[in-house]
Amino acid sequence: MSSQQSSPFEGSKTGYRWSLAQRLNVIVSGIVALALLIFIGMTTLWISDSERTQLANNTTAASMRLAQQVAQSDLSFEQFQRLTQDVAAQEFIQHAHIYAYIPAEDRFVYRASYHHPSASPLPSQEDYLIDEPVRSFGRDYFEVTTPVVGNRELLGVVLMRASLSHIQFQFQRHLWLSLGVFLVVMVSVSLGLRFFIRGMESNIHKFTRAVASASQNNDESLQNVYYLPTEFSELRYQIRRLLEKYRHEQRYSEHASNQSRTMRERMEQEIGERTQALLDVNRKLTKALEELHQYQRKRLTEDKLASLGELVAGIAHELNTPLGTAITATSLLREQRDGLAEQVEQQNLTTEEMRQFLTRTEESIDVANRNLARCADLVQHFQQLAMFNRNDTPREVDLAVCAQRTIERVQEALTIPDHVTIDLDCRPSQQAIVRPLVLEQILLELIENSIRHATIIDDDGQELPLHIGIQLALDPNYLTVRVSDNGKGIDPELSARVFDPFVTSARSKGDKGLGLFQIFNWVTHLLHGEVECDTQLWFADTEESHGTTITLFIPLEPTP
Repeated sequence: MSSQQSSPFEGSKTGYRWSLAQRLNVIVSGIVALALLIFIGMTTLWISDSERTQLANNTTAASMRLAQQVAQSDLSFEQFQRLTQDVAAQEFIQHAHIYAYIPAEDRFVYRASYHHPSASPLPSQEDYLIDEPVRSFGRDYFEVTTPVVGNRELLGVVLMRASLSHIQFQFQRHLWLSLGVFLVVMVSVSLGLRFFIRGMESNIHKFTRAVASASQNNDESLQNVYYLPTEFSELRYQIRRLLEKYRHEQRYSEHASNQSRTMRERMEQEIGERTQALLDVNRKLTKALEELHQYQRKRLTEDKLASLGELVAGIAHELNTPLGTAITATSLLREQRDGLAEQVEQQNLTTEEMRQFLTRTEESIDVANRNLARCADLVQHFQQLAMFNRNDTPREVDLAVCAQRTIERVQEALTIPDHVTIDLDCRPSQQAIVRPLVLEQILLELIENSIRHATIIDDDGQELPLHIGIQLALDPNYLTVRVSDNGKGIDPELSARVFDPFVTSARSKGDKGLGLFQIFNWVTHLLHGEVECDTQLWFADTEESHGTTITLFIPLEPTP
């Protein structure tokens, strides 16, 4: 199978491209053609203009001589005829008219004329004559009018026309001759360029084959390539340098390849050694990581124990007061019973003392019951921290229905004051997999917390309107719950610890300070979410926005 290599001077397969030879041929031919056309045009115009100028001068001179002869004659008819016959000696003159001037009538009158045998007679032009010299070119003639003056008086006019046919003939002959020379020169230039380009292409092809052979055979050189013109000596020198550089690069590449092979073997050996060292370091790091994990587990256990200790201390602190009060009440009740028993034995108990004993007994029992009930309430709150994790399982619910059910529970469990309004902002038919019991309890605690702590009482003792807004927004991965109010806000010293246990601003009213603590534990530990609190204090003398906003970010449960 033979393959034919395409020449670099041929057109590409995708579209025709002019070769260098064609471009050179077009450029040189165009320059030569333009120069010849400019030369032919300029010479033709110069010859035509010179011939016309010479004809105009000769005709004017002949007309002036005839006018002088007419002025010196006796203006007889025979004299006019003789003068016009003398004009026949001028071959370029076609017509000659002599007109006499009649001063009384102020007009010119035809007297005599001459016309060349090859031309037809010219009609009288006496109606178009004036008493001034006039020179004009027509389509195929030149006309001149010369006044005849004698003794400073106008005697008549001489009108003479010369033919331009000789000039037109000279112009056409010169034009055809120039075109012939132009064609001969263009053909000669084209043939010369063709032979020159063919020879140049042949030498370039030989040179390219020599370069290709020398690039494949290191023993060959370009020292004996002398068939290129001297103009290509620099190109030949540069290509020879490139070929030497290519051979040097080839030798360098072989040397670099050998070095690369050696370095690769050495690097493989070093990589093996370093891999073994890394394995040793990895074992040490693994051991250190295990120790770190053990230390972290130990610290985590210690932190949990510390947190549990703080919680137990808080619980003990909260339980200490009601239990101490209950113990004091029962101790007082025991002392009163002992005194009553002693009076009964002595049989000196009166009715009034019995009545006072019963009254103090009822008060002591009431104090003990209230404080024991408060202790039981605290225990119940802490039991709820673990109850939902055991009893509540994730399931798909309608968020709007769940929130509305929570609001109804609040209305059933609490007596909502008249100044409180609750609004729900949740798109209908939003389905999400959540823990509904925990979510309802969180909303219940937040609404109850706002009603208890956010109400504003003005200077007149009136309760200002309190608006509680509940907004539920569902994102692809999170459920955002935002409960906001326009209440009095949270004091700065409490806002930083608002989610700590037993932190409250209404302890004097019997509040335990566990509501937001429960919400924080449910959201962060049970639901693995986040809680944010934003609050602005209310001031009586300003109209700036105020209130508290609790925002919960709850990750959605995975689809079962």
